[in-house]
Amino acid sequence: MLAESQLYSFLDRNNDFLIHFFEGQKLIQDLVLIHELKDKGFSYLRDLVLSTQPMISLLKPNEGFGVYLDSEEPYFRWKIETNWNGNMRTLLAPEDFNIIPSKIDGVCRLVKIPPNNQKPYTSFIELKQSQFNEVINGILSKSFQNQSIIQVSDVSDQSMMLMKLPKAKVDKESIDSSPSLKEYLLLKKNEVQEIFQMALNSSDKIIETFTSKGYSLINQRKVQFHCPCSKDRMLFTLRNLYQNNKEGFFKPEEVKIEMKCDYCKKLFSFFKEEIIQATS
Repeated sequence: MLAESQLYSFLDRNNDFLIHFFEGQKLIQDLVLIHELKDKGFSYLRDLVLSTQPMISLLKPNEGFGVYLDSEEPYFRWKIETNWNGNMRTLLAPEDFNIIPSKIDGVCRLVKIPPNNQKPYTSFIELKQSQFNEVINGILSKSFQNQSIIQVSDVSDQSMMLMKLPKAKVDKESIDSSPSLKEYLLLKKNEVQEIFQMALNSSDKIIETFTSKGYSLINQRKVQFHCPCSKDRMLFTLRNLYQNNKEGFFKPEEVKIEMKCDYCKKLFSFFKEEIIQATS
């Protein structure tokens, strides 16, 4: 039985870097059971999730963010919503999507959600024959404004984000003796692949492996699929749709409508009277 997925943050004191290691095997297994994607389609969703999930380490307490990718060529829609607490949900549509695109034309929208119902921050990245790693790098540099790179394993459902720490005293001129992001990636390339090859799942084993290599654990948190959908939320949506199209909303003699959540696939049923109530 797989342990719950977790995101581990380790400090490399010698090089002034943080390593955020996402162990995602249980999460990916749960997504397999939820989504009806097949073969290459699900493999692509896996890569998208593993590429994005380490970024919750950049959030402040109770913050969240959503990434919404609208690709026109090839046509697909991808959404992921995740937060500091480790709750996430995602979808890739259409469900018969079954390719791994090498290039994307479209728009990527990032919405950062601050705590206490403050106004969300939204940024856009135009995609013109872009690779997905360019999308991720664009989010890291433009939206989160840090020097990071994310590596996704080919052999295990895991990923790693290497992040260069900012200078402690930005107001004073000092010589930065730590490696650049590119240099650090080259320095740790074999070590990263070695850890991926282990496909570690046990929390104790993961911490032991990283600490034996000189890293210090500074944080860990569980990451799980969680969809906050409810019948009340679905009913609110249906009532709004009905309000905008009262004449054509129901088919002749239709007395009940079923609506499925795109994220968790939960099915909700509503009688006509429930929808038209308080909207007429």
